[in-house]
This record gives sequence, structure tokens and C-alpha cells, in this order.
Amino acid sequence: MHSILKVVLIVFFSLLISVQSEETKAAGTDTFPTILVAPCKSKLSFAEASLIVSVLNHESGAFRGDYIIKINPFTFKNDEGRLDLKISDADARKMTQGLAVEFSGKAISNKGNKQQGVKGRTDPKTASSGNVSFVVTTADRQIVFNTTYKLVNN
Repeated sequence: MHSILKVVLIVFFSLLISVQSEETKAAGTDTFPTILVAPCKSKLSFAEASLIVSVLNHESGAFRGDYIIKINPFTFKNDEGRLDLKISDADARKMTQGLAVEFSGKAISNKGNKQQGVKGRTDPKTASSGNVSFVVTTADRQIVFNTTYKLVNN
């Protein structure tokens, strides 16, 4: 009798845990990987721009991190600040499945909170890595940065 009761309790608690797990997923408490972006460069008319992006973490429907843009030889045009890329939870899930995703967002400069538009697209090679293109729109031009990314589970 005790062994039947134990089996019934184990099955009951297993089902309860399974239902709670499904409710948690349905409530939108997904965890998304961190995005690592390789440093890259872009050729401009009389200069070269380099982009360094910190680790991008998913927060409230966006991937956020820091950026540094250096313009050589015009160092007075260098910039750094916060990157805010709007990638919905659904698109973040697509990325983890190795599907291409388009995104937009903004780069918010530490110099007076000036904002630049950012658009981009991923081109996955595997489920966890691929190529990514960032297009940064400034007051007088668009700068295209092509690089690679890697998804790293937390």
C-alpha cells in the first residue's frame, strides 16, 4: 500500500512541476543567451571607423550593452555609450534556432545623451553564431559595420 501511495505522489508532483514549468514559459520568463560581437572596422572616405561592442544582455525586449566607436585619424570624433537593440522575445527565440533576424535600435552617446539610429541583420551560420551587420546613421552619413556574433548561454 505504501509503495502505491509513493508512486501516486511521485506522479502527482512530477505533473505539478511540469505544469508549473509550462506556466512559467507561457508567462514570458524565457532566458535568452548573451550575444558576443567581434570587434570590426569600416572604411570611410578619409578615415577608418572601428566598433567595439560589449557583451549584449537581453532585458525587456531588447539586447543592451556598451559600444566604443573610434575614428582614425579623427580621434575627436570618437564616441562611446550605450547600445539598445530592440529584438523582440519572439525574434530572440528565432536567433537561438539559427534563423535570421532584423533589428533596429539606438546608440546613446555618453556625450550629452546624443542618439544615433542603428539597424541591422543577423545571418546565422549555425544555431549559435553567424555574421551580423550594423548600420549606424549619424547626422551626415551611414556607417556599415560587418562582423560576427556568437550566442552564449547564461
